[in-house]
Amino acid sequence: MRALPGRCRLARADKLADGGLCAGARRPGDAPRRTPPPHPDALAAYPSHPRSIVRSLSVHNQTFAFESDFVDTLRCIPMAVRLKLDEARIKLTLRQWSQLSTQARRALLDQPCRTPAEIVAYQVELGRHVAEQSDSQLRILPDDQAIPLPPVDAPPEQVVAFAASKAVAPIALEAWGNLSDLQRFALVKLSRDNHDNVNFVPALAEFGLLSPAAAPG
Repeated sequence: MRALPGRCRLARADKLADGGLCAGARRPGDAPRRTPPPHPDALAAYPSHPRSIVRSLSVHNQTFAFESDFVDTLRCIPMAVRLKLDEARIKLTLRQWSQLSTQARRALLDQPCRTPAEIVAYQVELGRHVAEQSDSQLRILPDDQAIPLPPVDAPPEQVVAFAASKAVAPIALEAWGNLSDLQRFALVKLSRDNHDNVNFVPALAEFGLLSPAAAPG
C-alpha cells in the first residue's frame, strides 16, 4: 500500500466508492443533516460562556489553503474542528478521529460550536459518533480546564519566538488584532513545540502577514 500523501499519517487510507466519492460522503440531493438537540438537563447544567458573546469567528467551518492536502477526506483534524474541540473542552485523539466516517467528520466540521447550546450539542453529537464508530470513549474536560482563546491585543510570546526562529518579521499588533479567532488559533497551534510546524510560514503568508519577498528561503 502506498503511503498516504501529506503530513498526517494514519494507519489506514479512506476507502473510495461510487466513482471516487469518499465512502459515506454526502451526495447531491441528500437531505440536509439534522443535529439532534441537546438534552434539557445538559443545557441547564452547562455554565455560562461569555466569550461566545464577545468574540467572533470567521466562517466556523472554514479550512485553510495549508490544509488542502487533506480536506477532501478530512483524514487530519482541521483547525476549525480543533478550535471547536477546545471550545467544548473535548479531548479527541487522531486515532479516534480516523475511525470516524468521512461523512461524520464533514458533519462535525459543518456543525457550529459557539454558544452554550451549540457546545452541548457538539459534545452530544461527537460523543455519539465516537461511541458508534470508535473503540474508545470520548473524554470531556472539567470546566476549570477550559482552554482560553488566544489574546486579541498582541500575539503570545510563543508565536513571537517561533516567528523569530523562522527569520520572519514580527507580526504587527494591528495585523494580529485584525485576524479572526480561527486564524490566531491556527498560528498558536502551528507554533507549538510538539506540533508539525512546517505550515507556520505558509499560514503567515495565507493570512497576509508575510509578503512573498520576505518569505525565508
